[in-house]
Amino acid sequence: MREALRAKMAEFGLSDTAAEEALDVRKNVERRKTRGGPAREEILRALKSREKDLLKDEREVERMEAKIRESLEGLEREVEKWMH
Repeated sequence: MREALRAKMAEFGLSDTAAEEALDVRKNVERRKTRGGPAREEILRALKSREKDLLKDEREVERMEAKIRESLEGLEREVEKWMH
């Protein structure tokens, strides 16, 4: 099948080298270095960005949980005042 593809590409004027490069999946993926593309560098960049966002979100959730705990403790204190 690869030979048939190479022959078809030759009909369009592509050299054997160009045909091989066109059929090389790894090279084709690495060429796509645009933001959101499949290139390894882009995947690593995106993962690092998502990790940073996740840490920021985790800190925000912790802050909100602390605020809720404080509010509940205050509410419990007020209820205790009214109960005694």
